Amino acid sequence: MNLSYRLSGTFVEACNCAVICPCWLEDDPTEDFCAGLFAWTFAPGSTIEAHDVSGHALVSVSVHGDSRRGGASESAIFVDRHLDREAVELLVQAFSGRAGGPLADLASVTGDVVLHGPADVAVRRSDEAYVISVTSDGTQLVHVPYK
Repeated sequence: MNLSYRLSGTFVEACNCAVICPCWLEDDPTEDFCAGLFAWTFAPGSTIEAHDVSGHALVSVSVHGDSRRGGASESAIFVDRHLDREAVELLVQAFSGRAGGPLADLASVTGDVVLHGPADVAVRRSDEAYVISVTSDGTQLVHVPYK
């Protein structure tokens, strides 16, 4: 399946490794496993199929051992609940790497998507730091203050 999308915005990454994420260089994680997240906020003009996703956010949380690509990874993808259900599902497909196009390469790092769907997703920047949070049904699933 190839989706039509035009997405731009801000990307933030955080993980538990002791140095800059070695996974992008196909090195093993420094802690024998990697627990990390990617967060995107979509800039004006961002669309997927006919859906305007400008101003919304998505967070992908993953864990894996050994090399990120081709290893046994599991991920959860959370999309801003203020989007309609179809836009949420389309973004999950795209950011799991299963919708073709430039994001198809993500399939090798997301692995099995074990949880996905709408949530209260916030990616805020203040004083040179980011705060990333995901809350669903009153439960805080992710809270990362990141400098």
